[in-house]
Amino acid sequence: MLRSSTPLMSQLRGGIHEGLSSRQAKYPFLLFTEVSAPISTDNGRTGDKGTREIKALYDISILARKQVEADNLLPLVDGLFTDAAEALDALVDGQTVYYCQRVGTMPTGPEKDDEQRYYVQRGATFEIWTVQPIS
Repeated sequence: MLRSSTPLMSQLRGGIHEGLSSRQAKYPFLLFTEVSAPISTDNGRTGDKGTREIKALYDISILARKQVEADNLLPLVDGLFTDAAEALDALVDGQTVYYCQRVGTMPTGPEKDDEQRYYVQRGATFEIWTVQPIS
C-alpha cells in the first residue's frame, strides 16, 4: 500500500525501508517495523475447521531533514491506513482484513545521524486485524 501511493513515493527520495535503513539512504525516507502480530486460533465446532486471527501492530515513521517535511508526509501515510481495511483486504491473499486504524503517535525529538547532520522523525502506530479460515 505504501509503495503504490504515487503522492507519497514521489516525495520519498530515500524510499521505504523495513526495520533499518542504510547509511546512504537519502532524506526523507520511510521506515516501518512490525511491532507484534499475535495469532489467535478458534478451532471451531465439529465439521468446522475454525479460523486464525492476527492482530498486528506496525510502527511507520518518516525521517526527514526538516520538521515541516516530516509533518507534511505523515498525513499521506495516515490517509492510506486509516479506515483502509477494504483496500488492504484486496492486497492480502488468503486473509480478510477487517480492521485498520492509527492507534498511537511516535513523536521523537531532533536527532543527529552518523555524519552529525540534523534529522527529525515523525511516526504513528497502526493496528491491522485479519482473519483467515483454517484449512
